[in-house]
Amino acid sequence: MHLTRGLPSRLDEAELKSVFPSDTALVKTERETLKLNTANSLPDLKHWQGDDPIDLVLWGDSHAGNFIPLLFQASRTLGIKTAKAYTPGIPPLLKLDQRPGKHSWSEANAKVLQLIKEKDARSVLLIARWDHYLDRRTLVFENSRITSASDAFQLSVESTLHELQRAEVQVFIVCPIPPQRTHIPRALFVIERFGLFEKEALSRDASDALAEIHSARKILCEAASLHANCKIIDFTQSLIRNDRLLALDQGFTVYKDDNHLSLYGTSLCFHELASALVPISELPQENGNVAKRRLLKEMFLSRQPIVIESDPTKNFLWREHAS
Repeated sequence: MHLTRGLPSRLDEAELKSVFPSDTALVKTERETLKLNTANSLPDLKHWQGDDPIDLVLWGDSHAGNFIPLLFQASRTLGIKTAKAYTPGIPPLLKLDQRPGKHSWSEANAKVLQLIKEKDARSVLLIARWDHYLDRRTLVFENSRITSASDAFQLSVESTLHELQRAEVQVFIVCPIPPQRTHIPRALFVIERFGLFEKEALSRDASDALAEIHSARKILCEAASLHANCKIIDFTQSLIRNDRLLALDQGFTVYKDDNHLSLYGTSLCFHELASALVPISELPQENGNVAKRRLLKEMFLSRQPIVIESDPTKNFLWREHAS
């Protein structure tokens, strides 16, 4: 049953260790995931309190949700007031629905846009499994059936960026995360339990993975190039090594299924994310921790590998990985 529901974030450490006495990638990933998920979160946009404008809104589907623990710490470190508005299975695109007569997507996203305007948010970070929606047989834009899902997707992207530009909101779009061919933790479970094949076989050819997300990436990049308020963030090179899409690294799983990054996987992308967010950071000069925060900025931008610090009681949950 657990395998059907997926791994990690489904089995606790004791249960995993009953199967794997040694400190395997599954055990390590599960331990870090549980500790960080219980220690870090972001306030919901709809429940945001306070008169100060919001610096950043995380808007997206479950792929956006993966970045919440790291974005929480980045926001605190960089002095950015951040809220979340994410719903699994719904892309952050205006006027787009999955079939005629169904308005759950467009209605949900219209409410998010209204809240962004009401809360006077300065910027948004859009993260989604873009290629997944583009590959659907049917997409509907503005309640009119569009023959091509690609056309509907493109029109929705352009409409979303146009509306955010009208609202004078800075936009950051994260390019599609390249998917693996298989559910990595399930496959790793089989490897470590039964030894059927080598772990190296889990990593996918990078060119094959990038070809799968090419169409969605092209639409996003072309639309972003037409809007001065929009910046593209691309994590793909952080997930590739020796022309292979990473499945395991430093004893951790990089993906928690076939398309969602694990917490360790998001940490590999964090330099690019921090680099993009630094310009919207406003650190108060009267704060006694300004010097420390500046040093942390430099650490984020240093391009050195970062892993998650497992002690949630510490002020900052990253440390440089000892090579």
